[in-house]
Amino acid sequence: MKTLERLTKVLFLVLIFLFTPNIVLASDYDNITAGAIGLVTVIIIFLVCREIICWYWKINSMLSKQDEIINVLKSIDSNLKYKT
Repeated sequence: MKTLERLTKVLFLVLIFLFTPNIVLASDYDNITAGAIGLVTVIIIFLVCREIICWYWKINSMLSKQDEIINVLKSIDSNLKYKT
């Protein structure tokens, strides 16, 4: 799980540096616009890649299963407290 998070962060940083070099060196309106478009593009690519990675590694289904486990444990805990 940690390697997936690291991979996602590294991918995001690489995409930022590839597509938005104009933000740092923006001197006129065209460079700012190009930088903003690059930044939006990077964010969209990051979100799409994140969803694909989460789908591939079944992270969303694992989270829903963990939520179910937490709810069952809470109900067991409340039943035990009620009986004692």
